[in-house]
Amino acid sequence: MLFLAIGAGAIFQVTYEITKLIRKDTTREPMPLTIFSGVVAGMLLLWVTGLLIKQQLDEKRTLQDENFFLLNANFILTTDG
Repeated sequence: MLFLAIGAGAIFQVTYEITKLIRKDTTREPMPLTIFSGVVAGMLLLWVTGLLIKQQLDEKRTLQDENFFLLNANFILTTDG
C-alpha cells in the first residue's frame, strides 16, 4: 500500500508540474482547448490502461491460486486412502 501511495503522489506531482508549465506558457500565448483536452485524455487513457492491466493480473493470480488449491486437495485426497 505504501508503494501505491508513493506512485499516486508521483502522478499528482507530475500533473501539478505540467499544469504549472501550461499556465506559464498560456500567459504568453493562449492555449486552445483541444491541446488541454488532449493532455487530459492522454492521462485518463494511461490511468484506464493501468486499471485494465491490474485487473488482468489479479484474475490470473486468482486462477493460479485456485489451481494450486485444487492440486493440493487432490493430493491430500489421494494420499490419505
